[in-house]
Amino acid sequence: MKDIDYEEILNYISLILALIILIIILYRYFFNSHIENFEVEKIKAEGKAIVSGISEIKIEKKGTGYIKGKTTVKIAEPSTDGIKAEAEVTINDNGEIEKILVTKNGKGYDPKNPPVIEIIGAGNDSKVIAIVGAVSEITITNPGKGYTYAPTINFGTKPSGENAIIASATTEIDTVSGEVKKAVIQTAGIGYNQDFDITFQTPQEAEEASNPYIKIEAEKKTELLELLDECNALKDELKQRFINAVKDDKLRKKDVEEIMPILEQNPILVK
Repeated sequence: MKDIDYEEILNYISLILALIILIIILYRYFFNSHIENFEVEKIKAEGKAIVSGISEIKIEKKGTGYIKGKTTVKIAEPSTDGIKAEAEVTINDNGEIEKILVTKNGKGYDPKNPPVIEIIGAGNDSKVIAIVGAVSEITITNPGKGYTYAPTINFGTKPSGENAIIASATTEIDTVSGEVKKAVIQTAGIGYNQDFDITFQTPQEAEEASNPYIKIEAEKKTELLELLDECNALKDELKQRFINAVKDDKLRKKDVEEIMPILEQNPILVK
């Protein structure tokens, strides 16, 4: 029987173990690096406000002979792929055009070449002009990354003009990718004369605005920590997470909203 070379076997086993340890170390390094990069990678979204909607219709001459309920406003069609604007007219007791209210801003109109406005119905000698100065859409030029809360949009300074109104919009994010996927106009604004860049909150700013840190006084902090420690309704892992957040002054609004229903149902905490 051939002698077994135990030294060679041990060297072989040692080599295998060394390779396994190396693989584990490399795996942990690359895995943790990937997770860390994913968590810290936060990119601010960017966008542009497109001004191609009718913001107002100015009355330069009120005219005469118009009849209430039988007078309408006709706005010329916008460019291809546009959306036609709509408006309602108010006639006063003297048969004059008192006011024209834009009910739908539309899309695809040129600020430098506004559409023709016609007053349909009995009456004459009026003159009205369309002003293209409303935000018709928001183009997301960079969706950003790392958003856990929808950011707000800053439209900058108030536009020019006596009746100027600043635009406003809300945003929606993709909770999986952390990107801004859409901006919904709430107020189209009045007084804009060209497209312009808009500013989004950073992912960090959006989180701090929607889910701010809760400031707890020292005395209240001690009391809260005692209550958390006594609370049997919380699983150990969840309890420790909240205890650490309170100790480190990193308790957020959403944390409180999450834990309050549990604490309220715990008989130990009911006075």
